[in-house]
Amino acid sequence: MVELPKGNARLTEVFINGDARSIRDLKGEYYVDILTGLPSIRKLNHRKKITLDRTGHSGYNTVFKKKKVFGHFKVEPDTCKELEDLKVIKLDYHVPENSFIMNRMIDRIRCIKRRKLYLGRYYLRLFGRHRFMGYFTLEKIPPGDE
Repeated sequence: MVELPKGNARLTEVFINGDARSIRDLKGEYYVDILTGLPSIRKLNHRKKITLDRTGHSGYNTVFKKKKVFGHFKVEPDTCKELEDLKVIKLDYHVPENSFIMNRMIDRIRCIKRRKLYLGRYYLRLFGRHRFMGYFTLEKIPPGDE
């Protein structure tokens, strides 16, 4: 795995220097590791599963070995306005399967290492605006380990 710096300011530099590669590269299962803000639940086997079907990209989060599903999302291109309209891939949790709280979340991600590692910023919508909460990584799980 790529060694990432500590702290939001240095992670912002890495995020800006990343790439908003084609969404088509983003599929499969990924380990999630929350780097700043909230505590990481990687020890609980936190993962994101992303699929592509005829309607587009979508996905969900899981925890535990038995893969308890939570936090469904749709995947689409977007921009990160607070970083000068930087192109990103957005994971939008505002879908019918989610609770009131999960519906308020979005993630914006950029590729750090093609098809292997993504750096994401997670947000919570409060008072009509998405507020930046911290950074996380998505690390591709090799086939057979899923």
